[in-house]
Amino acid sequence: MRCRQRGCKNELARLVAVAPIALAKTPMTGLFVIGTLKRGFPNHHYLDGATFLGCYHTCEPYPLIVAGPWYAPMMFDQPGTGEIIQGELYELDSSILARIDQLESIGAPGNFRIELRVRGGPEQRAMAYVKSPELARPVHSGFLSDYQDRRFIPVDKRQPVGNPADRFYEAKRWPLGREPR
Repeated sequence: MRCRQRGCKNELARLVAVAPIALAKTPMTGLFVIGTLKRGFPNHHYLDGATFLGCYHTCEPYPLIVAGPWYAPMMFDQPGTGEIIQGELYELDSSILARIDQLESIGAPGNFRIELRVRGGPEQRAMAYVKSPELARPVHSGFLSDYQDRRFIPVDKRQPVGNPADRFYEAKRWPLGREPR
C-alpha cells in the first residue's frame, strides 16, 4: 500500500529510526512489598531486575496477618484497619510485574493488586498485593506491622491439601499432569 500524503515516506523513516528507542523504554511501576518478596525471604528472586528504592511504610493502617495452609503473609484492602505496614519499595517494568502477578495468583478469586500511598521519603503511590479475607483460613497471627515470620512454605516445598481453593491454586501454578503429589 502506498501512502499518498506528502512527506509520508520521510515520516515513516523517522518512526522506524526511533522505534527501537521507544520500545527499549518500558514504563516503570512502583511496587510495595510486605512479605515473602522482601530481601532475605524465599520469593525475593522474583524481583530480579527490579530496582530497590528503600524501606517504606503505608500512609494508612492496613490489616496484615499470617494465614492459610502455607503460613503466607496476607494484607487486606481495608485501609484504616490494622497497623501501618513496613515494607520495601521497588521500581520494576511490566515483565517483572507480570511474573509477580502470576506468583500472587492475580486473576484467581480473592487475589488483587491495588494502588496505595507509601512514605519513606516523599509520599508516593505504589502497587501492592492484597488478598480477600475469605482466603485467610486458618489464621496464624494477629495484625502485624512488619512481616518477619519464617514459617512460610514456598511453592516448591508444598504438599497439596484438601481445601478446594488450594487445589484451584495448585492447578493454576502447575502444568497439567505435573502437579506435586
